Amino acid sequence: MKFSRIPRLSIAGLKLEDAKEVVKSQLAKSYPLTDETFDFNVVATRNINVFITGEVLNVGSFNMSAVNTAINALAASGGPTKIGSVRNIKIIGSNGDNRNLDLYDFMNDPSKVRDLYLFEGDYIVVPIANKIVEVRGAVTRPMKYELNNDETLSDLIDLAGGLKYNARKKNVKITRYVNDEKVILNTDLTNLQNIFELKNGDLVEISEINNEIKNAIFAVGAIENEGQFELFPNMKLSNLLELLVLNKDAILEIGYLVRLNSDQKTVSWEIVNLNEILNDVNSPSNIELRAGDKLIIRGEAGFNNSNSFEIKGAVNNEGQFQLDQDKSLKVSDAIFLASGLQPSATNFGYIIRNTPGSLTPDYIPLDLDAILDNPQSDKNLNLAPGDIVQIYSKSQYANETFVSVEGAVRNPDSYKFDESLTLNDVLVLSQGITIEGSYQNIDIFRLEFKNNKKTRTLVKKVRVDENYSVIGESVQLEPFDHIIVRKAPEFEKQREIFVNGEVSYPGKYYIIGDNYKIVDLVKEAGGATDEAFLGGATLKRTLDDIGYIVIDLNSAMNKPNTTSVVPVVSR
Repeated sequence: MKFSRIPRLSIAGLKLEDAKEVVKSQLAKSYPLTDETFDFNVVATRNINVFITGEVLNVGSFNMSAVNTAINALAASGGPTKIGSVRNIKIIGSNGDNRNLDLYDFMNDPSKVRDLYLFEGDYIVVPIANKIVEVRGAVTRPMKYELNNDETLSDLIDLAGGLKYNARKKNVKITRYVNDEKVILNTDLTNLQNIFELKNGDLVEISEINNEIKNAIFAVGAIENEGQFELFPNMKLSNLLELLVLNKDAILEIGYLVRLNSDQKTVSWEIVNLNEILNDVNSPSNIELRAGDKLIIRGEAGFNNSNSFEIKGAVNNEGQFQLDQDKSLKVSDAIFLASGLQPSATNFGYIIRNTPGSLTPDYIPLDLDAILDNPQSDKNLNLAPGDIVQIYSKSQYANETFVSVEGAVRNPDSYKFDESLTLNDVLVLSQGITIEGSYQNIDIFRLEFKNNKKTRTLVKKVRVDENYSVIGESVQLEPFDHIIVRKAPEFEKQREIFVNGEVSYPGKYYIIGDNYKIVDLVKEAGGATDEAFLGGATLKRTLDDIGYIVIDLNSAMNKPNTTSVVPVVSR
């Protein structure tokens, strides 16, 4: 359809949808139009210049399509800086129409800022944020937020995505700076409309509820449904027993009730007769339960499920072994089954025995010398199911001692002392004496003990050959010996120096002799060239970071024996 005599229509400043409606309504006065026969689109857009200033990463003038919004313009500038406001961005229109942009509104609902189109000559100003608060803990998005002046704690919680399911609403902590002091304030969020006013720099901390269940009691052991149970008011052991499905082998004469003491750290054990409670709910054993109580019911199988014993420690073959039917095996048999004692074994040990009805195990001492010397002795005890025979090693009762080596060795270190350890062993273990080390000057510093534990340090001078064997009288190392291999006094590696510039052969050289001077170096380098300016020569000394030294090379070359000639020092 072609249109003729279309009136001039003013649609400047309208949104596209609004402009479409204006044009359609005007044309519909003269032409039959429907939604299917009419469409309206922008074919080409014009560019505009807008100015962005304030706390943005890139300040300046930006040329962009007129269909872009203030959000697009801010993105082109790099966005606000760390101190820039995201809540109070000003759009100053060239026509005097001023608007406000809140990026939080845009992030929550982009449709709210669809109409923030820009016009030629508009300014976008990003001021400094004036109220920044931080929220930590049990909120969905813990971080720093900018608040408007009229926004309170409840608004902050909304911005942070709300409270987590396990947030502790009472005793919310606010840290604030007041009159040059750091103070702590408390409030609660029981009322979600909390109007607690926040200040710039506030830190809000919302703790999480402890995962520990407060109204729980426990039952474990010879129970099919062991685990946690609800503690209800005035609940007694009889009530808990009604909830339990006991195993057939449950021992009901003795039960153990473990409960927290008033300090909420230590526990106490109480022995209760469960049979009495089952037969008479008024029994004194029918104790009222408290939160955290644990009932332990042992089963016969716990004592008889493995008719065995264990032997461990300083034996050659630790392990668990079956008892014979008559329970006639003794401690000497256990040692035999473990392939005997190790050389380091002590002459004593223990049987650790768990007795039904006892809260703690029994420790039965063993005299191993008497047992092994005379297996028929009454000290050679019979073993019971579940016994642990513990044999100790002498090393568990001995202080560990070391000897150390340092100085001119390749790997200074400490080595565990043993009576078989020699000086040769220590030097080999330290990967040998270095090239500058002296075989003729090795010091061994030794700690001497008196009877009353008073100590003094002694030193012994030692020489070794190229195989690290001691020359002269033999040396026996002792605990705490400290070995130092000295450097040979006359040993010195080549010392390098450099000469650059106008000499015949510049490059690296080495100091020859103890009184090597600059003029010697210049001569070694073939002398100065015809273009050399001796008066401008410089000497840089790296030793001790001295740096540049003023020299008169011209005078030194003419009078090489004068005291003004500087000795050369390697770098």
